Amino acid sequence: MNSERAEYRLIVTEDEEIPREYLLRLLSERPEFQVVAVARDGREARQALAQHTPDLLITDISLPYHSGIEVVESLSVMPYVIFATSYDHFAARAFELGAVDYIVKPVQRERLHQALDRFLIFAERSGRTATPESEGSASDTRQAGLSVNESGTYYFVPHESIVYIQASDRKTVLHTTERTYAVTGMIKSFEEKLEGTRLMRIHKTYMINTAFFSHLKYLDKTPHVFLNDQDETTLPVGRKYLPILKERLQL
Repeated sequence: MNSERAEYRLIVTEDEEIPREYLLRLLSERPEFQVVAVARDGREARQALAQHTPDLLITDISLPYHSGIEVVESLSVMPYVIFATSYDHFAARAFELGAVDYIVKPVQRERLHQALDRFLIFAERSGRTATPESEGSASDTRQAGLSVNESGTYYFVPHESIVYIQASDRKTVLHTTERTYAVTGMIKSFEEKLEGTRLMRIHKTYMINTAFFSHLKYLDKTPHVFLNDQDETTLPVGRKYLPILKERLQL
């Protein structure tokens, strides 16, 4: 178990020996993590979590005695969680529980490091350098981003990376600083999920992240917002949304 320069305590739960040893070997490449316990089933996982209260749990879902989902649901003090499993159909529930990431086996080296890096972003954003004592990390991840389903694959998209959202037929397109996601769900449902964030509805077809707002200008008598993104996006503002936008941005 690695300990030199370790900042974050980690528990691994995996019932199969070869994937477990492979996962531990990959984790040994990350000196910022200390593996404090390894569990082989859901019962051992619950015991280890009660004893060590780690910062991060990496767990399979299909486990003897208690599934990984059941283990996480039973916790009163929530570590951050990365699920690593052979099944993709539990992803929606995993993200509802506030999972940092969801890896479909076989676990690839780069994919695991990507998930660990995502955990570090959440931990550093919350100022967490030690195990939480009261607040659950599930709320941290839900407040920080969205889980979205694109063609059967689930992704976690941080709020701050979303530039604007666009309704398109029966899909919704999330335009982010890195890529676009054409996902299931209507724009109305995203408006509800994003209430209280910097994303707001400006048109029947569009939502914007006000962090990227540059200025408002009329084009052919129609108000448009100009965004500070790589594409210098310009979007129309619906008449009923204009007063709300002006009030929100104090224009």
